[in-house]
Amino acid sequence: MLQPNATAIIALRGWHPAIARAEAKAMFADSDIARTDSRRLLTATGESDWKNAELMSGCECVLVNGGISKWTSLEDLLQHIQSEKVDDMAIECWRHEGKIPVATKDIERQVGGLFHDKGSTFNLENPKRRFGIVLDNSAGNVAWGWMIGQGPGKHGWSAMRANKRPFFRPVSLEPRLARAAVNIAAG
Repeated sequence: MLQPNATAIIALRGWHPAIARAEAKAMFADSDIARTDSRRLLTATGESDWKNAELMSGCECVLVNGGISKWTSLEDLLQHIQSEKVDDMAIECWRHEGKIPVATKDIERQVGGLFHDKGSTFNLENPKRRFGIVLDNSAGNVAWGWMIGQGPGKHGWSAMRANKRPFFRPVSLEPRLARAAVNIAAG
């Protein structure tokens, strides 16, 4: 994982970034959490149990051993990424808050090429490790690193909608809000 005092990037879901930021501060209490100019990207300095990202309702993932910078070009991004030989890996690229003018598939192919040149093998169905790249148009940033957590997507939240839960009452809490509240309170 990260060395002490190294920086990780926390990618938040867009559902409610303010609640997600509070949840991140509670779940990664051993790290210094700071906002970036992106609404949904935080930096975390220090060491924490990054696997807590899997328990959070407001976190897509934590990106470790990577970085964050302003988007300039695909070529510049490739210069920042330090590739290594990794077996059974996958590359995932997704967007936050609109489009930066580049195709996510092009980024996945080019970054995959960097890792392939070092001898990496790929498993897109069930990878052991995933390298993530987030294109954030709210501030024109790009963040990258090894993913810890589920990554982008709904991951079953729609199946837990109020009218799909047993013993539904109209005053039930939204499951994401309930989980975030517990995580904020309990850490």
